[in-house]
Amino acid sequence: MSFGDHLEELRTCVLRALIGIVVGTAVCIYFGSEILEFLTRPYAAAMLRRGYTPELINLDPTETFRQYFRTAIIFGIGLSAPYALYQLWKFVAAGLYPRERRWVRYFAPASFGLFALGVLFLVKIVLPGVLVFLILTNEWVPNPTLDLGPHYTTSRPDAEPIRLPIVREPPSHPADGDAWISESDGAINWVIGGKTLRVRGAELDNERLVRPQYSFQMYLSFVNGMCLAFGLGFQIPIFVVVLVLLRIVTTQRIARFRRMVVVAIVVAAAVLTPSGDMMGQMLLAVPMYLLFELGLLVGRYVERGRAKPAPP
Repeated sequence: MSFGDHLEELRTCVLRALIGIVVGTAVCIYFGSEILEFLTRPYAAAMLRRGYTPELINLDPTETFRQYFRTAIIFGIGLSAPYALYQLWKFVAAGLYPRERRWVRYFAPASFGLFALGVLFLVKIVLPGVLVFLILTNEWVPNPTLDLGPHYTTSRPDAEPIRLPIVREPPSHPADGDAWISESDGAINWVIGGKTLRVRGAELDNERLVRPQYSFQMYLSFVNGMCLAFGLGFQIPIFVVVLVLLRIVTTQRIARFRRMVVVAIVVAAAVLTPSGDMMGQMLLAVPMYLLFELGLLVGRYVERGRAKPAPP
């Protein structure tokens, strides 16, 4: 092929990759509510676990709109990445040897699968515990005890507290003035003007001076950063196998410097995690080390296959 033909082929591959990204983004925009629910569920569970009302605030009128489409675009790029990389791979594969093409065909799906596994591991396992810990740190600040003075007195010292029924399911046809407590979350519900209003207070022990109240944008930025960190951190076995394939280093030499590798993994986990807390860093460093050992096993398999004599 001439240079012009190569450029035309590259243009076609890039155009197809961009079309794939547009389609993937459109799919994620359609399922944007489900994606946001998937990302915010650990936060809601952590807040309820500590006795707080799960609530994210908006500091900008356009914040929800922007974060909805920003998250959809990020996930759309991730969803369409295999197809986009396949199109670019078709262009590059023409200049590779058959053995090199075979290894790339293995690495591409493995890399994508490890990235998705890292994101899933974060949202399902790591994030709930990290959020509970970060919310718990707000309770380290004590609530000051204030003396309000003798002029703060109740109008009826002998008044009995109002008792509301605790119900498992809300009434099917409540009337104005009805009130009850939900058994599931302890929220107070009351009906006025045909509409049911509700409020869920914090537990008495959690009435703290510092209360966890995060903005929608900052929470999603934190989660997206953690997703990127875990997705990249889970690429370590690919990195190890590539070093072995390129004969840059042997598995025996890597194993000899295992202690230095552990230190490097801990440092990398500290750099990648945006939360900055020790718990999140260790929860990334431990699976990274296990995946490093997996990369060593695959690298030894590659070396044994390379050492076998070629068939006559």
